[in-house]
Amino acid sequence: AFRGNLLQASDYYRRAMRVFDSDGRIYAEYALLLRVLGDLDATIRAADQGLSLVKSGSWRAVLLEQKTLAQLDLGLEDSAVRTAAEAIATIGEEVHALYPMFYALAGDSAQAKTLLRRLEDSGIGHPVGMLHAYVFVNDFDSAFRWISRCFENPQGNWVALAYLRTDPIYEDLKQDHRWEDVLQMYASFEALVDY
Repeated sequence: AFRGNLLQASDYYRRAMRVFDSDGRIYAEYALLLRVLGDLDATIRAADQGLSLVKSGSWRAVLLEQKTLAQLDLGLEDSAVRTAAEAIATIGEEVHALYPMFYALAGDSAQAKTLLRRLEDSGIGHPVGMLHAYVFVNDFDSAFRWISRCFENPQGNWVALAYLRTDPIYEDLKQDHRWEDVLQMYASFEALVDY
C-alpha cells in the first residue's frame, strides 16, 4: 500500500505495466497519476499507449480524459479539442458519464449540460464522471453534490477520492467555502482506507 506516496505509486504502476503490458486499464490509472504528479508529456504518452490497447468502453474514456486534460494543462487547446472530439466520436454517450465532459472541453457546454441532465434523470451517471463533468461546466453546486455521492461508496470511487486533494481539476472547487466539508469527509475516508 502506497499510503498517499504518489512517487511510490508511480513505481508500482511502471512495474505492473511491464508484467501486464496489454492491460489498458493500468495505462489509464498510470496516466491519471502522472497528470496529478505534473508529468504532462508522460501522461500523454501513457494515454496513447493505453489507447492503442483499448478500442472502446469506459477505460478508453478515462484514457481520452487524461490525454485531454494534460493537453489543456500544456496549453495545447487545439489538440485538447481534437481529443475531446475523438472521444465524442468513439466512446458513445451511453458508455461513460465522462461523455458530457468531452462536450464541455470541446466548447459545447449547452450540450454537456443537456447530457448531464439526461444522465441524472436516468440514474446511470457514475459519480466520478458526473463530478468531473460538472466541474468542467462550472456547476459547482452539482459538483459538490457528486463529491458527497463519491464518499457514499468509497470502495467504488477510491481512485477519485485518493486524488481529491492533489488533482488540479479541483482547484476552482478549493476556493469555495464548501471545500472545508470535503476535507472533513476526506479525513474520515483516509482513516478507513489503506491505499
